[in-house]
Amino acid sequence: MRSEEKLAGLPPIRFINLDRSVRRREALEAQFADWSITDFKRIRAVDGRAGEVPNLLDGGLPADRDIAGAACSLSHLSAIRDWLETSDTSELMVMEDDCVLDAIAHWPFSWKHFRAAVPADADAIQVSVFSNYRVSYVLHPRGEADFSSCCYVLTRPYAEKLMRIHASGEKFRLDMYEDGRSTSEFMLFDSGKTYTFPMVRPHHDYVSDITGSIQPRHHIRSGMLFDQFWTEIAPTIQNWDEVLTAYPPFGRRWSRLDWRKHCGMVNRNRFPWLPISIWNPKPKA
Repeated sequence: MRSEEKLAGLPPIRFINLDRSVRRREALEAQFADWSITDFKRIRAVDGRAGEVPNLLDGGLPADRDIAGAACSLSHLSAIRDWLETSDTSELMVMEDDCVLDAIAHWPFSWKHFRAAVPADADAIQVSVFSNYRVSYVLHPRGEADFSSCCYVLTRPYAEKLMRIHASGEKFRLDMYEDGRSTSEFMLFDSGKTYTFPMVRPHHDYVSDITGSIQPRHHIRSGMLFDQFWTEIAPTIQNWDEVLTAYPPFGRRWSRLDWRKHCGMVNRNRFPWLPISIWNPKPKA
């Protein structure tokens, strides 16, 4: 399937990128060119290190949120507001600049086919996931262990709702969240109905441009499982309708699907009784 056919109907993209992250910008734009993606716009990320957070923040920070985390949240809100003010399309895709699109080559379906499978009540679709628990390779209502704001889709009514919650003039508020629920994922996904299916992933080799640290182990583990699913497991799946049918919760699906293919276990300490083979995949590089 040609890229034009596979990605037909993809929403316009706003990608978030720091001014100092030139290499990431070039890498992502090169991927766009490879996939003939032309409807995208760079959004300048809020730089916490440069002291830019107070310029966009109205009110204080949640007790459990640091400057780097606030900069990330404010960058996403800026991308959403830019789209609402400059576009009349019905949906938006937001990407962070470390997004890796390699798995598109392994999709056996088009974006239009996937989007039609998502339930009509969806406000948001999370298409990049990492977890410190497990990553489920079936379309499902988002769970609290489904982390990542690397790539997602929002409907216009939901984006407008997020602005009503957070916008305060030219600034944004983040101080309405309880401790432990102030991450970008909660901010973006918990005010509506979100469905999750891992279709792209963050670059797990990058050092964070926000914190300067390497990615946590569960990020890397999730990325390995992602690569294994799309390169080794996906080609063996015969019935994708079962994978892309959002039964809530998972229980009814495991009677028809092999959970060993569709459930990547990230944290072995949570499941010590599982065989070691579950924890040692051999993903392709």
